[in-house]
Amino acid sequence: MFLTIMYFSNITKTIVNLLATCFYVGKIPVAPGTFGSIAGVIMVLLFSYNSYGSIYLPFEGNLKPLIFATLKITIIGFLCCRKYEQIFKIHDDKRVVIDEVAGVFFTFLILFYMLATWPIANNVCNDTYWAINYLLVPFIAFRFFDIIKPWPVSWADNLKHSAGVMLDDIIAGILAGIVCYFYLMAFDSLFWVGC
Repeated sequence: MFLTIMYFSNITKTIVNLLATCFYVGKIPVAPGTFGSIAGVIMVLLFSYNSYGSIYLPFEGNLKPLIFATLKITIIGFLCCRKYEQIFKIHDDKRVVIDEVAGVFFTFLILFYMLATWPIANNVCNDTYWAINYLLVPFIAFRFFDIIKPWPVSWADNLKHSAGVMLDDIIAGILAGIVCYFYLMAFDSLFWVGC
C-alpha cells in the first residue's frame, strides 16, 4: 500500500514538473521565461492551423480553437502552479513557465479578438510582414509587460498565493494584446502600401 502511494506520488510529481516547466523548457538555465514565451508562440501557431494544413489568420477565421486552447492552458496552469508550490515548496520558481505560455495565449487571443471585432486595414502582403507584426511584435510586447511589470501586473505579481504566478502573466498578456492592436492600427495607417 505504501509503495503504491509512493509510486503515484512520484507520477504526480513528474507530471506536474513536466507541465509546469512546459516539457522542461523552463529548465533551460538562461532566460527560461523567454524560452517559455517562445514555446507559447509555437503552441499558438499549432492551434492556428486550419483543416487544410496551412496557417490561417485567426482574425479572419474562427477564434474558437484559440479560445478553448487558452482556457485549457490557463486551467492547467493554475492547477500546476498550485501543485508545484505544494510539492517543491518554491513560490514563483523561474523554472515554471506555464504562466508565460498562458500569457502569450492571452496576448494573441486579445489581439485577434480585437482584430475580428474592430477590423483595420490588414496589410498582410507577405510572410515577412505577417511574421514581424503578428508574431514578433506580440511576443516582444508580452515580454516587455512581463519583465517591466507595470500596474496591475505588479499587483498580481506581489500576491503570495500561487494564483499570483499565473495572474501577472495573464494581465501582462491582456495588456500586450491591447497594445499590439493599437500598434497595428497605427502601423497600417502610417505605412500602408498597396499589396
